[in-house]
Formats: sequence, structure tokens, C-alpha cells
Amino acid sequence: MGLYYQQQLKRTKGNSVYMCENCHAHIFQSCQIVSDSFTGITGQGLLVSRAVNLDEGSIEKRRLRTGTYLVKDVRCVQCHEYLGWKYISSSEEAEKYKEQMLVMEASQLHLSI
Repeated sequence: MGLYYQQQLKRTKGNSVYMCENCHAHIFQSCQIVSDSFTGITGQGLLVSRAVNLDEGSIEKRRLRTGTYLVKDVRCVQCHEYLGWKYISSSEEAEKYKEQMLVMEASQLHLSI
């Protein structure tokens, strides 16, 4: 069994790359961060608009601090480490902006400067 194809993200001036802490697969660029004031399961979470090299789990209904959502857990495509979740839909109108965005666990990420 070989390595999965991984999309490589470019690091540019003022735009760092966040990688899986475990295997260093590229996950998202710092310009994709919408908010750094979210809370994940393991502590600080980052709300990001787009990420790569992820496997998505099945849809499940989850009650979170701001309402009830349909979400999918996301894992690193390479090492299968849990990295966070993706919002699929929200029951609260005020929270619909989160749909299709991801909350990534800061403790599971490594910042490449």
C-alpha cells in the first residue's frame, strides 16, 4: 500500500501552510482562516473556509454550543489522524455562514513558517 496523492500548498510571503502534526501532510493555508476564536474538542479551534488532503466521515447530527448541526468529522488522508469537523448544515439561521466550513483542532496542526 503506497502513499495517497497529496495536494501541496505553496507558502508565500505572509501566507503560511498548516500541516498535520502527525505526518506533515499539507492541510490549509493561513489565508483560509476565517476565525481563530472557535473551540474544538481538544481546545482551540480554527474556522477555515477550505482545506485539502482530508477524508470526511459520515454525516451525523451534533449539538454544539451554538446550536444543532449536521457535521462530518475530518481526518488526515495520509495518517488518518482526527483533525476536526466540517459543518454541513445548521438549524439556526444565524449560524448558516458556517456551512461547508471546517473547524480544525489547533493541537493537531503544525505551522510551517
